[in-house]
Amino acid sequence: EEAILTRTKVSDLCDGDSPIHTVGKKESVKEIFNILTENKILSVPVYDNRAGKYKTFIDILDLLVYSVEVIGDDAIGAGYETFSSHEKFVASCGELSDRSHRNPFVAIDENSSLQLAVNRMSKNKVHRLATINSAGELRDLISQSAIVRFLSKNLDEFPVAEKTVQELSLGYREPISVPMSKSAFYAFEQIVKNQISGIGVTNDDGEIVANISASDLKKLGYDNYLLSNMFMTLDKFLVLDNESDEIPQLISAKPSDTVGQVIQQFAKHKVHRLYVKDGTTTKGVITLSDVLALFTQ
Repeated sequence: EEAILTRTKVSDLCDGDSPIHTVGKKESVKEIFNILTENKILSVPVYDNRAGKYKTFIDILDLLVYSVEVIGDDAIGAGYETFSSHEKFVASCGELSDRSHRNPFVAIDENSSLQLAVNRMSKNKVHRLATINSAGELRDLISQSAIVRFLSKNLDEFPVAEKTVQELSLGYREPISVPMSKSAFYAFEQIVKNQISGIGVTNDDGEIVANISASDLKKLGYDNYLLSNMFMTLDKFLVLDNESDEIPQLISAKPSDTVGQVIQQFAKHKVHRLYVKDGTTTKGVITLSDVLALFTQ
């Protein structure tokens, strides 16, 4: 019998009914931020009229790179502005797409196998693929998260799911982190500088106790909060918009956890990073890319 990733098609994971949000090259950074925030999504494909097709993605990371540049140039002036009122946020979508250089537009035929999708994501180091029908039209996006959710429902098909984090040294690396006493802006700068999508936040003892990622830029809202909130210390920024003053608990895995348990954690908590903690020591951080790399062929 064919392996499940080979016999499952990309289209099986695509939701034909849910609308796909797209933007044109001329749309402004403000409109895009609004679309991402309103729809709770991280990226949209950009339509190029001249080429008559979608050629790039714009995602929250591109917006973060741009915001850090603009606000960094004029931190004081940004103080009384919101995302929607700041007059220096003038870039168009065409100028911003793939500003982070980490989001190339890679497509896949919707009739391809899921195995090919996993291979293509890993090879191109992308977080999502554009799914295209036989006529070459954009149908949907397929994300790393969607594939990990699929894996979580079919763990018994994969022997690797029984292996432990420790056996595979999964995600074992020195995680990049910033102290809780630093500002959110500083953390965002480090994310951009290190070309990652999220970063650990440490307490006074140097233990990683929280995480901040590019998607936390959306905490500012379109019109809800002043951009000066970027200069709050992380302990305050991380609870913006939360019902309590408690910083969200760090989602982590233990070295003794199996790959299957790790995949279930990713699916359950809808996160993109899991820290590997052995007591108070952080051994590494597992990303969705690390997980998918185990399933490439």
